[in-house]
Amino acid sequence: MGKNRLLMVSNRLPVSRVVASDGSYSFEMSSGGLVTALSGVQNDLDFIWIGWLGCEIPLEEQPTVRRRLLAEHNCLPVFLSADLAHKYYNEFSNGVLWPLFHYCPLPMYKAGGERKFDMDLWSAYCEANIAFAEVGKRT
Repeated sequence: MGKNRLLMVSNRLPVSRVVASDGSYSFEMSSGGLVTALSGVQNDLDFIWIGWLGCEIPLEEQPTVRRRLLAEHNCLPVFLSADLAHKYYNEFSNGVLWPLFHYCPLPMYKAGGERKFDMDLWSAYCEANIAFAEVGKRT
């Protein structure tokens, strides 16, 4: 029986590109909680990490970087321009999605009234989500 396969997709790869003074470069493992937590399963799973390297790579270097990252670290890079990376990650992901999904409950507004949070509405939202989740468990 073959190994199970895990595709880890995240904004950043668990490696950083380090450029030497002669222009050559190497890849070093980054530190971080997710990298550390997943390091133990890499020996038990067919594990490939997909993400951005954290820097812009010239078009002519991309095939070599892709081959090296896959061979040396089981990583598949997503090549993004610095502008695209900034807009998608800093502006939209961190500026819109992160607050939307991490700062709940948000204040509620009543027409013609002041800013107010209604705990009964929040409780109803939680209860409905539990009902949806229970139906999902039965499918």
